[in-house]
Amino acid sequence: MFYVFDSTGRTFEGTLESLRRVGKTTGIRSERTVIDPSDSRYQPDSSPPPDDQTGYLVSGNNAKQYGDMLERQGNLEVVYHAYQIMTRPAQCISSQWVVSQVAEHFRSFPFQVFPILDDSQQLIGLLSRRHFYEYLLSEDVQRGTSSRFVADCFVSEGSSVYCADPVTDVRRIATLLVEKSLDAVPVVENSGRIVGIVSRTDILKCAVSDPPLSLWC
Repeated sequence: MFYVFDSTGRTFEGTLESLRRVGKTTGIRSERTVIDPSDSRYQPDSSPPPDDQTGYLVSGNNAKQYGDMLERQGNLEVVYHAYQIMTRPAQCISSQWVVSQVAEHFRSFPFQVFPILDDSQQLIGLLSRRHFYEYLLSEDVQRGTSSRFVADCFVSEGSSVYCADPVTDVRRIATLLVEKSLDAVPVVENSGRIVGIVSRTDILKCAVSDPPLSLWC
């Protein structure tokens, strides 16, 4: 199950097939970065991710209903779900932070994409490292306007973000990342609460840990 969120809340809920008919969103596009294979952050686990790897629990009914839905659609081989491989907790940025706080956040964490949350902890946008660096090099920042709020700099009216439910097949998330040229997909509950994020790195670690994993939908 996938969602689309914007500053007004959830604007879409449905399957990957339905999402393909939704207009283009502001989901962060892929950034080609060089990864050092010796970096421990990118070393895969020696075994497939167990259900409790992230410490996030889902209702057994939710998992069964999702599996039944995929079976009806002809997808008989359900592998891992988003909640089993996602990075948790997601490192987020507040819409009320100023640019200097965001810079410190990027220095503290190696991630390429950070969700932006409003005062109610609802997802309203994404900020990529590339987009942020481009902003820092802009003329406005050099003129001393770096104290502006995140909401003013990086959240556009009408912008929206692709998201996945915790009980979503990893293969289908991988398909969305490829089709929409995304770096990551936030994982949110039906209420809109963000519980994690699935990046390309998370998908690759899952595939390497479990070689038989099929990424076909």
